[in-house]
Amino acid sequence: MKEQCHTTLSFLSLYNYVATKVEVFNEETSQLETLRLLEKGKLPFFDDTEKEMTDKELNDLNMWMYMKDKFNISNEAWREF
Repeated sequence: MKEQCHTTLSFLSLYNYVATKVEVFNEETSQLETLRLLEKGKLPFFDDTEKEMTDKELNDLNMWMYMKDKFNISNEAWREF
């Protein structure tokens, strides 16, 4: 599943975003699972403190990902937007 997440989220790199972890909810077990896509220390951060996205930034990102998925927009077409 980790590889599929990498593939699905690869378009984010076009906009200088890197997915570091994905949280998924398993409906059968009712458990939240976190997939770490990038190990700590792999990104060249200027400091060691974690950066949190604001609620607005998170909502904006989720909206764009939803639009890309809903209308099945390819990575090439997405760059045109």
